[in-house]
Amino acid sequence: MDTTDRPKVGIKDVSREAGVALSTVSHVLNGTASISPEVRSRVLEAARRLGYLAKRQQKGSIASLSTIYLAVPPGNVPHVDTNLFSWTLLTALTRECERRGVRVVAHSGGDALNAQEIIEGAKAVYAD
Repeated sequence: MDTTDRPKVGIKDVSREAGVALSTVSHVLNGTASISPEVRSRVLEAARRLGYLAKRQQKGSIASLSTIYLAVPPGNVPHVDTNLFSWTLLTALTRECERRGVRVVAHSGGDALNAQEIIEGAKAVYAD
């Protein structure tokens, strides 16, 4: 089916499908307010069902993410006592993600990064 045949889906449609206010949909999608995990999940699921998230994810919006899978080579994992800048940056990223309801899962592999292991780990935690 040609995508031009499909009606455009907007946040009004997502709002109606999720049973929440337009402002709630906007806050969830833009990460601009603290929304309960239950409501956030309901909005994101409605947006996925309607195909709205696919359009937003193509634009690279972090607000539509639910899980970020972080793979760092074992020797480069930042520690406060050895690399204060990287540790501070990672800590701030993690806190901001948590504030927005996005989970950050660290890859805990062996001695080296293995692409297949990373892909399987990301799938196991349903990373976006």
